[in-house]
Amino acid sequence: MARKKKTITDEFIVGHSQSIFSSSQHWRTEKIEPRWRDSNDLYNSRFSKKEREKSDVLLGQGRLFIPKTYSHVQRMLVDILETFFFDPEEIVDISSWKNIPSETREIVKTLLNYRLNGHPVNFYQEAYEACLNALKNKVGIFKVYPKLKTKKTATEFGEEEQITYFCPVIESLPYEDVFFDRKATWKDYWKFPMVHRMVRSKDYLKRRGYKNLDQIQPVQDFIGNDEIKQQRADYSSYSSSPFDNNTNVKDADSVFVYEFWDFLDVNGDGLLESCSYLMAGDAQGPKVIIQDVKENELPYQTEGEDYNRSPIVVGNAFPESHELYGKDLPEVVEGLQK
Repeated sequence: MARKKKTITDEFIVGHSQSIFSSSQHWRTEKIEPRWRDSNDLYNSRFSKKEREKSDVLLGQGRLFIPKTYSHVQRMLVDILETFFFDPEEIVDISSWKNIPSETREIVKTLLNYRLNGHPVNFYQEAYEACLNALKNKVGIFKVYPKLKTKKTATEFGEEEQITYFCPVIESLPYEDVFFDRKATWKDYWKFPMVHRMVRSKDYLKRRGYKNLDQIQPVQDFIGNDEIKQQRADYSSYSSSPFDNNTNVKDADSVFVYEFWDFLDVNGDGLLESCSYLMAGDAQGPKVIIQDVKENELPYQTEGEDYNRSPIVVGNAFPESHELYGKDLPEVVEGLQK
């Protein structure tokens, strides 16, 4: 049943967002993350903690790990990226069902491929990370959105907002930082609420005019109880020393930000609209709303659909019917390591 506009208060959003995040996180922690950890260990040529306790030769004898998973993943990754970047039609092609001159289509195609291959989007880096994540950890996740700057100018029709700067953005998101509904599948995930978790400095948030920042306490531990981030930190010999090369002054005043893409009755017309809002909090979840609910105006809608889609795009290397995450290559070839 659609919610009326009068119910969309800060208190409602806080409780609603915490419910969405908690449900998604609990399901993923139980069903998906154990496999992620095992796949990461296989890719990095490490036995899991459980396997390290065993010896297949003599008591106290170290076990031999045959590092095949890494080479399998990298070989497949090269083939995938080669298809992207060395296809004779380039990354994208343009077709039309209307009588549009071929010269116009070629101009649009050239511009799009330029945008994807060079400034301002370094598509190779983002494609590499997303494809590697899909092969190694079930899903590759892109966030695709326009970065805009506008200014208000007076015209004969009144004050209008004009775009002064435009830049397309394609980001490969860490797979552990995007939370999906447990009912979502690889074909319809965008029909359900989803959450993108990120770390931002309070200075960054202040410059963009977000509210309730005085209610947020800076976070000291950006790993928390996230075992995937802890695993990644262990692989990279993470150090908490103040003299570490990764130390950033702004990090000392940073918080977790949770971007929600949801469906609420924003207009009070009794129908649900695709919308977004921002929450801030800690590693355990969202606590304070910092940007009110606003309708999703991104131009991502297919004819016949009821809602604009969010900017989150998910791809699978080995999809499974009626599931979101499917399988990953380390899971498929795990038997070769034994």
